[in-house]
Amino acid sequence: MVGLGNNVAAGYAPEAGAREVFADLSAPTAGIAAPIGTAVRVGGGIRLRALAFASGITHCDWPGRAAWSTRTASPGMTPHGPEMSTRFSLVRDVEIHDTWHVSGLRAERAARTSA
Repeated sequence: MVGLGNNVAAGYAPEAGAREVFADLSAPTAGIAAPIGTAVRVGGGIRLRALAFASGITHCDWPGRAAWSTRTASPGMTPHGPEMSTRFSLVRDVEIHDTWHVSGLRAERAARTSA
């Protein structure tokens, strides 16, 4: 589920972008659907800031992140509420902070008891 959850964004993306990001239908994606960061319009593009954890980022080519679209310190507003968007970029253009080092996460079988 983690590697396929962002694929729903393809249905909302402009066709040319969806065909580029999802060209390989078997390729996993990574990202987060919760709008944690901000998407600020700068020059001819968008700068994503303060983005969050993306499960599987080292296994994908196109991580996606949801963000509040903003021109100021507050999200832009639409008639339906704050403007949010999901942005995809090539993983080579993303700075990855390798900080997820855990220990002790494993499954254990429950002990059987005889009645």
